[in-house]
Amino acid sequence: MSIWIITTGSSDVQLKNESEKNWNILRGKATSELGINKQFSPTKSKVNQRSLYPARAMGVVYGSAIDQHYGDLVFPLLDNFWSLFTEKEITPQRIIVLVTDQTQFFKDKASEKNQVFSPYWQDTCTLEPLLRHYLVGKSTVTPEFLTLEADKSGLDNWNEVLELVQKKLADLKDIPQNATVYVSHQAGTPAISSAVQFASLAQFGDRVEFLVSSEQDKTLTDTVKSGSYLRGIKKEQAKILLKHHDYAGVRNLLSKYLDSEAELLLDAAIQWNFAEFGECKNKLKEHPHFTLAVEDRTREENWWWTAYEAAYLGIVRLEQGNTVEAFFHSFRSFEGIFASWGKHKLGNQFGEYLEVQHNISYLDLSVLDVTEKEYFSGKKPKELKKELKKRQDELRDKDKEERLMLDMAMLCKFFKAYRYQDYKHNCEELKIFWDDDKQNNVSEKRNLIVHQIQGMSKKDLMSFWGISLSEEWEARLLKFLNFIVKDDFTNGFGSLKEASLMSQVHTELEKTIENL
Repeated sequence: MSIWIITTGSSDVQLKNESEKNWNILRGKATSELGINKQFSPTKSKVNQRSLYPARAMGVVYGSAIDQHYGDLVFPLLDNFWSLFTEKEITPQRIIVLVTDQTQFFKDKASEKNQVFSPYWQDTCTLEPLLRHYLVGKSTVTPEFLTLEADKSGLDNWNEVLELVQKKLADLKDIPQNATVYVSHQAGTPAISSAVQFASLAQFGDRVEFLVSSEQDKTLTDTVKSGSYLRGIKKEQAKILLKHHDYAGVRNLLSKYLDSEAELLLDAAIQWNFAEFGECKNKLKEHPHFTLAVEDRTREENWWWTAYEAAYLGIVRLEQGNTVEAFFHSFRSFEGIFASWGKHKLGNQFGEYLEVQHNISYLDLSVLDVTEKEYFSGKKPKELKKELKKRQDELRDKDKEERLMLDMAMLCKFFKAYRYQDYKHNCEELKIFWDDDKQNNVSEKRNLIVHQIQGMSKKDLMSFWGISLSEEWEARLLKFLNFIVKDDFTNGFGSLKEASLMSQVHTELEKTIENL
């Protein structure tokens, strides 16, 4: 089945040169309907000097005399399209004509309406009898006329026109899913032309074929499949989604245009959005551009990389306006960095006495009874040993297994013990993790927030981390992370974006979409 949707404009119906006399006679009879006493001066066609009058005037003058004077008129673009249908053996089963009417818009604008060049006179609603006569003469199909009535901003307003056209097309019934929809969109205002393109593509997708022609050269008449239009529109939409890190949305929009490598990047990005950094890594190592980068990030000495990813995800969430998730991922990056530090550094320190189960580290307290090797040398480690010894005695008294789960609080104690002078002199801000004042202790504040069902403003987020600007927030997160990892990565990173492998994937996706 084939459907033809036609937009209309003043150049669709033209007057033959030899018919000027009839025009003047008929115009005289229609003076009262025209409502103005000025003589319309025709625009001459560049091709054959035929007369082009404003569409509303042409319809008013010839509408009631169409049976007697149909021979005065020419329909150049419609002729071109009909010849193309005949050549390609296309027979439209439905013909839908969009005409315009701005009567309501000009209701209280009499002086403007009476100007000969007013947009009011470009309306095509009065052409309906002329167009109907033409189309009925070409086909057995009864044409359907839909009127775009502007009452707020006129038909040059892009937003209003798009809404009008979308509604009209949405109201069309009984259009089969396998129907080809031919759309001639060149006539009318630029706003109408664009609206018809967008709305038809949105509603009918790749079933649309656009009819294009030129009055100056009818050999240019042809059909253009919607693929290139639709691809371009979806590409621009995908850029907006990508800017907001909506990788699942990008994939849904562009799935049919993507190659396997682009799909792999989006799969990885979607996992990253879920904070599934391990899954993200597994996807990326299959991509030729990122294989080496993944190998580098997953070396044993680069135990820190997921913490930077979590912090950068927090930055992205703040850009998206999702402050709750921004808070969640920013704090999670520090829980993660201390957990990774414990597994890596304390694993090297305590060896077989440290066990990791389900990503949680446990220290066998029998290490405190080892005498041949001193695990707790130095003032601060010895103070920690006393605390652990007390814990060991309590467990023995209760006949419980002598092992200690290294949660956030305990990992902080180990970090202080083994990096005390360093953090005290070089990153004193880290004390917010273990401040004795519960109002300032980050862990305590975190528990209070997590266990309440409340929102979080950007101001609340900044206050939580003890700063006032988002730029300061990122700088503080970065400083903390760089300090914690400096034994293995001396210089650290200059920004969280630089640290994130995902930022590189995002850049690659931008290039991929731009080149579609």
